Amino acid sequence: MTGPSPEIILAPIEAILADLARAERIQVDDVISGGAGAFRWRCAVVWVARKLHDLPFEAIGEALGGRHRTTTRHMYESACALRKTDYLFVHLTTFLFSRAQKRRKLARPLAIEGECQ
Repeated sequence: MTGPSPEIILAPIEAILADLARAERIQVDDVISGGAGAFRWRCAVVWVARKLHDLPFEAIGEALGGRHRTTTRHMYESACALRKTDYLFVHLTTFLFSRAQKRRKLARPLAIEGECQ
């Protein structure tokens, strides 16, 4: 049995990256290939991709420049910690989550619950 096609996995991540780039007035490449300064941006993308789309760490890492799943998991855990302490990060991730949620056109919007498991 195979998983979802790469297009199905990449589409939501590309949309989250585009929203992030517009919101932060940066280029998508700045997020993907940027150094340590782009870590927070990548954390935000990983958090939204996991919370809303429940995408696997391997797929998210591949979309973010071929990063290993353990690196992507670390980004998710860092995002969870940032959401507890950093108001600007909470604002950014909530904005990205809401934009992604509107694209999904859910009958009932999902709440951001259970910060991180």
